Amino acid sequence: MIIYRPDILKRVVIFGVIGAIALIGLCIWGHYSYLSSNFNGRIDSVREGEKGDAIIIIKQKEYVLDGAWSYSSGNKVDIQKGDSIVKYKDSTQIKLIKPNGMTIIH
Repeated sequence: MIIYRPDILKRVVIFGVIGAIALIGLCIWGHYSYLSSNFNGRIDSVREGEKGDAIIIIKQKEYVLDGAWSYSSGNKVDIQKGDSIVKYKDSTQIKLIKPNGMTIIH
């Protein structure tokens, strides 16, 4: 038999609301930090991160690209050292320019 206890129900609701607010805040912060980043230059090096993300270095600064970018072949966009890459602030598009002049916008 379950005994209805208003004090426990109240705590569960309070913690649930606090957790939901924290999760929403983290999502907004992550989206804002991605939009606020900008870079433009030639890729000095590229490597794969822990989650399969491509980590690139441009002018001694490190940037993490999502899982759609990779330096290995497959279904992902192939990114290599020597490619040029552009991302403007407040934009979600990234333009990759290969040495042969081919442009990929993602």
